[in-house]
Amino acid sequence: MSEDEELNRIIEKKIREIMKRGRGEVEVEVEFDKDSLRDALSKCGILVVDFWAQWCGPCQIYSRIFKAVAEKLKGKACFGRVNVDRNPELADKYRIYAVPTTIIFINGEPVETIVGLVTEEELMSKIEKYL
Repeated sequence: MSEDEELNRIIEKKIREIMKRGRGEVEVEVEFDKDSLRDALSKCGILVVDFWAQWCGPCQIYSRIFKAVAEKLKGKACFGRVNVDRNPELADKYRIYAVPTTIIFINGEPVETIVGLVTEEELMSKIEKYL
């Protein structure tokens, strides 16, 4: 088994464990790939996904904001991240042309896209209208 396959297996196992707990949240540290994102989209009523890149300075700043909001909304919405360099097919599918980009999904469908670095208050406000 390759390292990528092993990593994907571990990520998928962790997502299943979290979902079984019934809380419905996805740990922000989980890096989605196409399969684990599809799984989360099918199980989470509200899913907030941060599309980011390691080389992106604003993404590093936004990571702390995204995690803070995820912690505040734990149990109300699911949160996860997609590294666009490791998952270019997802970046293409969701038309990610700049990072960071956050997409809010409701029942598996994208309902709002936030491009660029936003404050914690702005992100909370955009998510709360769907709760």
